Amino acid sequence: MMKIHRRYKPVIPLHVYMTWKQKPLPPLMQQNIHRLRQLNPEFTFHVYTDEECLAFIQKHFTPDVAEAFNALLPGAYKADLWRLCILYIHGGYYMDIKLSPIKQFRLIELSEDEHFVLDRPKQSLHIYNALMVCKANNPFLFQCIRQIVHHVKIRYYGNSILSPTGPELLGRIASSHKLNIDLIYPLAFPDHIMYKGALILRNYPYYRNEQRHHECLVNQPHYQTAWNNRQIYAN
Repeated sequence: MMKIHRRYKPVIPLHVYMTWKQKPLPPLMQQNIHRLRQLNPEFTFHVYTDEECLAFIQKHFTPDVAEAFNALLPGAYKADLWRLCILYIHGGYYMDIKLSPIKQFRLIELSEDEHFVLDRPKQSLHIYNALMVCKANNPFLFQCIRQIVHHVKIRYYGNSILSPTGPELLGRIASSHKLNIDLIYPLAFPDHIMYKGALILRNYPYYRNEQRHHECLVNQPHYQTAWNNRQIYAN
């Protein structure tokens, strides 16, 4: 286990939230979470299914947020909404379940401030939402939730697959908030996240294989296909 060279004073709850459509998880995904727990014994890890995500939203938010969750068909879009909701209520870390530490990077290193990830360079600001670290009741999160609900009501598609619920929407709203955007999803290293010039997280090996197999099992098209076919919303 990597040695911690200084004592951290967390201002972020030491809880990590992840989601996957159903359980049990694929085997390599389970191994990845086991490794995360071993490297980060200070943290509690939570994995929510779609049903659990919906129940959480129904408990803590107005009915239109749950209606938006149900109306979004791609699992990735449902997860985009839920991650904002869970962090708004509890604070902590949201991580895509695909992310794996590089060189035993410790999550405690991000615990002393809020952190957001700059998406690969684009003409406009995009926030890569595979990792978000923040306190509860962050007004940026709440505004993003309300914007997604609005997008669902008007059946909005936007310019790309990132427009309805994801990085483009977050980036547009971030421009009016003072966020600590100090991590990078670098163009030169796809599927990696960089912090202070070092690569700290990446997709675990063979994640894409498990993802494709899962999509076949649940008969759910990738969100790119659903967006292209104008089929991201329930009728």
